[in-house]
Amino acid sequence: MRKIPSGIEKIMERNRVEKQLKESKSKLKEVKEELRKSEERFQAIFNNAPVGIAQLDMDGYPLVTNWALHQMLGYKHQELSRKKLEDLVHPEDVDNDLDLFMELIEGKRNYYEMEKRYLHKEGQIVWGSRSVALIRDKKGNPQSIISMTTDITKRKRAEEELGKYREDLQNLVEIRTTKLQKELEERKQAELKLQQAKEAAEVANRTKSEFLANMSHEIRTPMNAILGFTEILEEQIIRKDNMQYLHSIRSSGRSLLTLINDILDLSKIEAGKLELEPTAFHPHRVFQEMELIFSQRIAEKGLQFQVEIGADLPEVLILDEIRLRQILLNLVGNAVKFTEKGTIKLSVRERFRAEDPRLIDLIFSVEDSGIGIPEDHIESIFEAFEQQKGKSPFKYRGTGLGLTITKRLVEMMGGLISVTSQVGTGSIFNIILKRIAVADPSEIDEGQRTTLHSGSIQFEPASILIADDIELNRLLVKEYLRSYDFEFLEASTGQEVLQLLEQHSPDMILMDIRMPVLDGYEAAKRLKADPEKKDIPVIAITAAGMKGTEEWFLEVCDGYLRKPVSRSQLIWELTKFLKHNYEDKNTDAGNLDSYSPFQEFEAPASISQKDYKNLPKSGLKPETLEKLPELLRTLKNESSEWETLSQVLIIDEIQQFAIRMKVLGEQYHYAPLKNWGKTLHFQASQFDIELLPQTLGQFRDLLESLQSLLDGK
Repeated sequence: MRKIPSGIEKIMERNRVEKQLKESKSKLKEVKEELRKSEERFQAIFNNAPVGIAQLDMDGYPLVTNWALHQMLGYKHQELSRKKLEDLVHPEDVDNDLDLFMELIEGKRNYYEMEKRYLHKEGQIVWGSRSVALIRDKKGNPQSIISMTTDITKRKRAEEELGKYREDLQNLVEIRTTKLQKELEERKQAELKLQQAKEAAEVANRTKSEFLANMSHEIRTPMNAILGFTEILEEQIIRKDNMQYLHSIRSSGRSLLTLINDILDLSKIEAGKLELEPTAFHPHRVFQEMELIFSQRIAEKGLQFQVEIGADLPEVLILDEIRLRQILLNLVGNAVKFTEKGTIKLSVRERFRAEDPRLIDLIFSVEDSGIGIPEDHIESIFEAFEQQKGKSPFKYRGTGLGLTITKRLVEMMGGLISVTSQVGTGSIFNIILKRIAVADPSEIDEGQRTTLHSGSIQFEPASILIADDIELNRLLVKEYLRSYDFEFLEASTGQEVLQLLEQHSPDMILMDIRMPVLDGYEAAKRLKADPEKKDIPVIAITAAGMKGTEEWFLEVCDGYLRKPVSRSQLIWELTKFLKHNYEDKNTDAGNLDSYSPFQEFEAPASISQKDYKNLPKSGLKPETLEKLPELLRTLKNESSEWETLSQVLIIDEIQQFAIRMKVLGEQYHYAPLKNWGKTLHFQASQFDIELLPQTLGQFRDLLESLQSLLDGK
């Protein structure tokens, strides 16, 4: 290879170097251009950042500031550059970050944040959230300070307002709390006064109850002899004039007894102890019966009595028949009392409810052409012991309780009572009883009623101890029972009863509760504690009138009779404990047409297993069969209640349970359940502790037979 001269090599080397130099200048130009653009971008970001940014020297003077900081503090760049940033800080906040700044200088932290108040150029306070960091040289020495500040004035004002609101709210709460405490104290005082008033009312109510009980006892005791001996004399006296005297005595006695019952009924209602007992009955007979009851008084006054019964009134309804009679007796009785001429009209109609055709509203009214009631006295006539103002108390006697009781009974039945009247023209009392259930005529099994007549019962010989401090009462019992082969022992105190029992063992004891020396309750209690005498049946004879007052002595007695005692009631009670036979003497037993509230005592026939065992489906109506599954489910839901009652014989609850069973039997047209409910209710009302467990036990058989019926067995 030929060697290149050294001069040429130098030229080539120079050209190469120039070329590299030219390329380096081009690259440097590109770098400078890129750096310029980068600086422009940074400056744009810096200037347009939404937070205030400042680069400060180590003495705190601004080197560079952005537009947001100027806006926040109100200064232009030239004005701000001549001030230390700390000079614009609120005096109270100048030194609050000194410790943090020293930690930053010492390298203990990379930055710190805090909130400060700044002074705007125009004097107002500006809140800022400030972040501070350092720019250091390569050796780590601080060169400048970077400060970024966010305007949080609005937030701080909101917090201040919130704080003020909270303070105001706290003050309001304190004021309200104070007021509530005062109201609470006042309420406590009011409750204390109310409690004191309640206690006073309870004391007054107990006093009233005690008074009514004493009054009932003191009146019923002589009434027992008056009505009892009248009943005996009516069987013996033949002369018409003497018979009229006896009728007058008995009528007056019953009037007095009605007065007592009115007062006691009102007391029961007020005490919540009066309960309705709905049963299936014939409403036509009840309404038509009113004319028969008042026929003599209507005839004496020469009045016309009209009964208008709607053509569509159902044959059988489910309602408390006894209380409906009581309402009608009060209303029709008042109409007869206050009407001297003209007409008394009893109108009855029905209104079937659209939502259920098996329910009706029973609407009836009693209209008279009597003396009428002034408009301003209409409301007061329903108040207790109120009588119409302006009428003669001697001509129109009464307690003023009839309408009060009527109104309360109507309301208990869920009904309404109203009256329109004009003085001298007459009055109209209107009553609506709502949602009364319609029953099928087959649900009233008239064969279930058996009327016990005194001549139909024949007792086997027995000995009876009669304990009563009033000789007339003992004589009355013996007269009632003189046709039977009974041997009588007599005692006037509980102490004499115990002395007689030391030498005699009677088959039964008829024990008056209130007696001197030793009362009947204590005597019965000691008797039941004696193993040799405890099986002798003790029948309490009491003049107690209020419901529930007899419960305490039933703890030691086997039964009770309430004075005045009729002959038939006494005989029926004896049949529970003494051996006897029943002789059918062609009486009107079971004839409901001849039944009245004043007839002798009625008792339902006992249910037997044949009533519900192996009942064939062919004996039931299709609509009854269709509803039997629903009935079975309902009865199963009642099982827990039945089990409780079977273990603890609570008479009142058993009666309520029995009523539900009767109503269910009537609603579902299932005679075995209805008849069982009737029997259970009757035994409970008679406190028949011997038969009640057996009858309650048949509930399981009812369920099993009903299930078998549904299973087709």
